[in-house]
Amino acid sequence: YEGQAQMPALRLFRHFRLTSPCTPVSSIIGKSKASLHGTTQIAWCHRYMEAQVEKIFAMALRGGLSFLLGLLFGIAGLFIVHFVFFNFPFFRVTLFLMALGSGFGVGVAVFLSWLKPESTVDVKLIGCIVAFGAAIIGAVAGYYYTELYDVEVRNVTQISTGYLKSPAVWVYVTWGTLFSTALGGMYYGFRLFRYHEV
Repeated sequence: YEGQAQMPALRLFRHFRLTSPCTPVSSIIGKSKASLHGTTQIAWCHRYMEAQVEKIFAMALRGGLSFLLGLLFGIAGLFIVHFVFFNFPFFRVTLFLMALGSGFGVGVAVFLSWLKPESTVDVKLIGCIVAFGAAIIGAVAGYYYTELYDVEVRNVTQISTGYLKSPAVWVYVTWGTLFSTALGGMYYGFRLFRYHEV
């Protein structure tokens, strides 16, 4: 009878010795509770991973959309400034003004790309300031870069001449788009991972 009485204790000792230190105590006392606890942990890990993948996918999608629309709206801003103010003989269209126009166009695109309509007014206002401010700063920085290093491209409107050069206005658009998309994405990512605003 002593051997039969020691068998449950021996099984308990062997089971405790073979389990890892991270194994819950419930796995030693009751297998049903342990399996339930393990299933809950696995389900929580799956939900956590799905949430992280969803956040990364949302940032990648919005970032790509912001970059593409930023390029298009920036070019549109250049053309709008050029053709609208070109009709006024007393007004001289400067490259600096074209840089501001491209920055404004980029700001509109980036703001709309990272916008969450259900956000509060203060969140939208900060996002608007970040998008437009970064776009204009980037475009103006591109303007001074082309002026400082004398960056020029061939004039495609008079390409038959072969020697006319034009300022590289595409630098305004590219720099404004990159800078604004990066800062807008940082602000969106902060609120996404901090407050879970997908």
